[in-house]
Parts: sequence; structure tokens; C-alpha cells
Amino acid sequence: IGKGNPRAMVIAPDGKSFILSVGTKVGKNDGSVMDITTDAVLVKEKYYDFTGEVKTSVQEIMLPKQGGVK
Repeated sequence: IGKGNPRAMVIAPDGKSFILSVGTKVGKNDGSVMDITTDAVLVKEKYYDFTGEVKTSVQEIMLPKQGGVK
């Protein structure tokens, strides 16, 4: 783990690559990156439940084990 703001490079299903940092907007549910660890990217999303109430969820996107570009 280096100094500074953590970042993660990810590849979307359409093949485009992106560099994420805390605060980056992602996904179709108004999500944003909350935290980046060595194992995962945590994304906070807002959505409407079946009653129409706004809910918040945290999605964990697992990262591959180290061995790639550092």
C-alpha cells in the first residue's frame, strides 16, 4: 500500500478501462466509490425500494489478488 489516495483500475463489461478513486461516480444507480482497499472497491448506491422509499446499499467489488501492475 502506497501513500496518497488509493486508486483502482477496473475494466467495464464493454471492455473500457477506468481508474477509480474515492468519490468517483459509478454505475447506473447514482453510485460513488466510498473506499478502496487492497481487496475490494466499496460503492455506495441509492435506489428506490418497492414502496418508493429511497434506500442506500454498499456494493463490494472484489479485486484480483496482487500480481498485476503495481
